[in-house]
Order: sequence, then structure tokens, then C-alpha cells
Amino acid sequence: MKPRLYMETTIPSLLTARPSKLIKARAQQEAAKEWWDKASHLYQIYCSEVVLAEVRGGEAQKAAEREAIVTQFPFLTVTAEVERLAEAIFNIGVIPHGSAADATHLALAAVHKMDYLLTNNMKHICNMQLKPRFEAVCKVANYSFPIICNPEQILAMPPP
Repeated sequence: MKPRLYMETTIPSLLTARPSKLIKARAQQEAAKEWWDKASHLYQIYCSEVVLAEVRGGEAQKAAEREAIVTQFPFLTVTAEVERLAEAIFNIGVIPHGSAADATHLALAAVHKMDYLLTNNMKHICNMQLKPRFEAVCKVANYSFPIICNPEQILAMPPP
């Protein structure tokens, strides 16, 4: 059975973005495309209505490209359990109000027992300083915590 992976909004965004002139951003785009082309088939991928709502923003053509990626996968449901856990994660005070959906992404992955949460959101989700705090909230609520990684990190892992 393939590992279960929740694909957060930044991944379809990287996959459809115009090539960046910035070296670091370009490397992130290339890592996402390499994961997509060479390793995405190794995972059972899920998205959510939260991801769908986020990818629909911005330029219409790029939004349509992102939506085409997202809608080919099953969606995890935002349940009352997800809402409670997202609130608990948000209440630890490290995710700003304008980024509350990031807590929902974390809660969706935990409540729905994902093995991985793939993201390029290094500020609020894939942040080494914050992961232990998110994991502690999940543990108190009796949820296991997924492996949170970006495309470069997941490519460096042994294949599942």
C-alpha cells in the first residue's frame, strides 16, 4: 500500500509557476517538478477544499492550471475534529491570523492520518522550530503527526 500524502497549496503553485529568476525560488520549482515527475506516483495523494480555495486565487490561467492538478485527487474533509485541532494548533500563537488556513492544513493531515504533509511553506508549516509545537498539540489530542517535508526533502528520503 502506498503512503498517504497530503499535498498543500504551495506544491501545485510551484508546479505551475513561471520559472523564477531568483536562484532559490527556481531551485524550489525544480525540486517540486522533479518530485512530481519522478516520485509522486509512489504516494496516495490527497488534497482538500482548503487547497482548492487557495489555488483558485490569482491570475485566471494559472489558477486553472493549479485547479487541474488539485482536482485529480481525493479531498480530505474538514470535519468538526479537524476544526477543533486546527483551533488548538492556531491557539499556540505561532501562526498569524492571516495564515489560519495553515493550521487547517496541519489538522487535516493529522486527523486523516496522513503519512506525509508535502509543502513548501517553510514559514508556518515546514518549519523546524515549530514542528515540535505542532506535534505536541496533536499528541495531546491523540493524533499522530505526519512527516512534514518539502519536495527537496522527500526526494532525499529512501523510496517508500
